[in-house]
Amino acid sequence: LASNGFKVSGWSNARKEIENIESYTKKELKLFLNKAKILICLLPLTEETKGILNIDLFEELPDQSCLINVARGAHLKENDLKLALESGKLKTAFLDVFDVEPLPKDSWIWQHKSIQITPHIASVTNPASVVNQLAENYLRFKDNKELKFKVDLNKLY
Repeated sequence: LASNGFKVSGWSNARKEIENIESYTKKELKLFLNKAKILICLLPLTEETKGILNIDLFEELPDQSCLINVARGAHLKENDLKLALESGKLKTAFLDVFDVEPLPKDSWIWQHKSIQITPHIASVTNPASVVNQLAENYLRFKDNKELKFKVDLNKLY
């Protein structure tokens, strides 16, 4: 996004040093949200992030913001999304994931004019992009070295 001229910011537990991306720490959530005209949720699902996309969070965004959730359905409180869309706090939402999947046929989300639904394919792994990681970890495993890209069981991601 940054290479295409977007001003990109990120929020996480700790500040990150990434070229062309402004980083905000866990304690700076409100400051981050106040500047986020398009909010893309890529968070891991933990007890702390479950339901994070709620009316309190939406109220911190600029009016007429856009929400994109490509993380986990349990991040979003769907009724709060409805309130935010109806009030104009959010202009639109793009949803790739839902708390209940498949999304029930009678869900209000299907009919809402300000919501776009994608079929839970936010990320498709390109085999060519992961084969080197797999091969490197295989060699590290054979040599009794620590593996890269491990899930931290304490963080749950």
